[in-house]
Amino acid sequence: YMSCSEVRGADPSAYFTFRLGAYEHEGLKLSEEFHKSTALMSKNKKSRFLVNGEKNRDVQMQLAIRRNEDMVAFASNNQARLGEDFTYIFPPVNSEELVEKLMELPEGEALQTLSGSIDEINRFEGSLVFTDSEVLENSVRTELQRGAFLAITYNPIEEQNNSDKTLAMAPGDFEEEPTALDFSTAYGTGLSVQFRQGNVASGHPARVLSSIEEVDLLTKKSEEGVNPWICPSNLRFKIVREEDVGVVVNGQKLVNCDRVLDPQVPSKDLERVRRILRVEDWYVDMANRCIIPKPGKVGSCYGTDTDIEYNNEGCGGTAACTHFASVCFKAF
Repeated sequence: YMSCSEVRGADPSAYFTFRLGAYEHEGLKLSEEFHKSTALMSKNKKSRFLVNGEKNRDVQMQLAIRRNEDMVAFASNNQARLGEDFTYIFPPVNSEELVEKLMELPEGEALQTLSGSIDEINRFEGSLVFTDSEVLENSVRTELQRGAFLAITYNPIEEQNNSDKTLAMAPGDFEEEPTALDFSTAYGTGLSVQFRQGNVASGHPARVLSSIEEVDLLTKKSEEGVNPWICPSNLRFKIVREEDVGVVVNGQKLVNCDRVLDPQVPSKDLERVRRILRVEDWYVDMANRCIIPKPGKVGSCYGTDTDIEYNNEGCGGTAACTHFASVCFKAF
């Protein structure tokens, strides 16, 4: 999670609000139920079943923020926008390429990339961008703290040309004569997230992602055996403007943060950070827990603000409050 606001026209690789990915474990995999029900089928027949199966025919995984009560996607404008309010992960789940890769996996293992490509559509990763204004950024945090989910659901491709491109598939979609449909459920996974202040002084908003709980969107409960998410304090980083590095005010540094080059052998924590905050985009100072945009990156986390309160002092008047980047991960 990155709390940046007042950012327009910035480099989408560097600046985002949420970025979610599967890089080591997890990802897309065939369910235990599928393996059991197709145990007597040939590999070719299993593949045909995946390509033509009713529930996964021409659907694509979609990342969006969804309300708990009706699974409607959060939209920053009147209509949800691709690449900002929602994004797709992987090609359609019944595509020949994806099915072939899934069939090659040992049972229980998951797919994180396709064809070894670094293109975003071909890895299990998606980003949401709500950086236009502080009002928008606050409304996103408020929506999530009221019970909305950061959700991966399944979206029918036939709906992608309609006005609402974010309809999430649910069990009722497959009932011949649906009655009393439950719009509060959907196929997929939801993350319930909470925030806290990065600096505890008066005026600092809750810009740090502090906890995540993963739930099944059909039951709204955590599945048994799901590994917990961890949001450690050492992976919460102040976001420092490039022009503020090394500045001295009244004999003291404005902020303790350095342009640190990555070691040849990175720590496990730095590896986690680098999956989200790319080496071409950010300097990462693990010791001082801060990040600095690299030269040439278009955009600024602080918009047109000129004075930033990086330390544990009051802000919100003449000095803008510190923005933060938070990295969380699942324990394995």
